[in-house]
Amino acid sequence: MNKTEYQKYHLLADAAQMYYLEGLQQSEIAKHFNVSRSMISRLLAEAQDKGLVQIRIRRLFQRNKELEHKLCRVYGLEDAGVLILPEPLLLEKRKELIGGFTAELIYPMLKPAVNIGLTFGSTLQYIVRSLSSLHPVDINCIQLVGCLGATETAFDAHDLVQTLSTAYGCHAVYLYAPFQVASTDVRAQLFINRSNKDNVDFCRRLDIVLASVSPLNGERPSALLSGGHIDPEDVECMTALGVAGDIGGYNIDEKGCPVDVPHMVRMTGLSAQQYLLVPERIGVAVGEYKCPIITAALDGGWFTRFYTDEKTAASLAG
Repeated sequence: MNKTEYQKYHLLADAAQMYYLEGLQQSEIAKHFNVSRSMISRLLAEAQDKGLVQIRIRRLFQRNKELEHKLCRVYGLEDAGVLILPEPLLLEKRKELIGGFTAELIYPMLKPAVNIGLTFGSTLQYIVRSLSSLHPVDINCIQLVGCLGATETAFDAHDLVQTLSTAYGCHAVYLYAPFQVASTDVRAQLFINRSNKDNVDFCRRLDIVLASVSPLNGERPSALLSGGHIDPEDVECMTALGVAGDIGGYNIDEKGCPVDVPHMVRMTGLSAQQYLLVPERIGVAVGEYKCPIITAALDGGWFTRFYTDEKTAASLAG
């Protein structure tokens, strides 16, 4: 940073402090710096763009304790979070609010040096966005699945890891590989690559994994299918093998058991068996149409903690 950039940085910070923390009007700040009010408006906008100012809306989250206790009792969970939402809300808004709710619940778990693994999904994207607005913690963010090459950042685990690690200024561990490959031999070769050595090492030392679920068939198409990452022929093959859906890319059947699809080998440094040994396995999902695959995931022991909204929880609890 040269002298001019350094001076500009402090000007932006001073203007932002006077406006957001000291409560001065833009006209007062303009008079202080002997510039126009419109100039102060532009400086404040630039301060936000450069990340000098982070605005966070803190919501009051109301929980349904009765449903939380029931989910824990029925599915053997260590913890459950059930958010009460106003009616009616579109599914995307429900996901957004669950993202903020989940971030509030898991943030206390993010101690320095904690290793957290991220998969992908729109709800996870909302969680990451909410976590990014909280005070930085020196954690390690690990990409658990390969890149989907998605146009939507929610389906790019690399992007989610980058977003959180950039916000916290912490260590990011990427997986330099596609989401799936044609054989286990190809997978093995990619993990021999030195660039993926850290990913394998960190996957063996995970403290937390964060994942959502997606049904393969049903009322709404699989997120992988709608995103163009698998095709109808793949779905037909997976259905024949008993795949009911996936947990962050891990295929499972209706009982929650892992299912291998020979020509669709997932790129991840964490096997299904290793995943189930991670101390804190946090699941988050919204939508009654997901209840069969959520039930399968819970029955299979994939989650130690599960967070959702009241409507979804009521369907799960019967």
